[in-house]
Amino acid sequence: MSEDRTSVCSFVLRCTPCESLSGWRIKVTHVQEQVELTMGSLDEANLYMKRMLERRQKHDGKPDDR
Repeated sequence: MSEDRTSVCSFVLRCTPCESLSGWRIKVTHVQEQVELTMGSLDEANLYMKRMLERRQKHDGKPDDR
């Protein structure tokens, strides 16, 4: 099976309990861009990943699935 590596978009999430409103500190790493951000909730992490996927689709010239 052949896979087009240019269209791969991978994330690593690390969730650590902490004293915050959500009770978690979430580190999101965008693997291909080697960017790591800290989020306060899973909703924030999800929004970040969604934006990166949409950006990748635009870059690759693929239509959105909306």
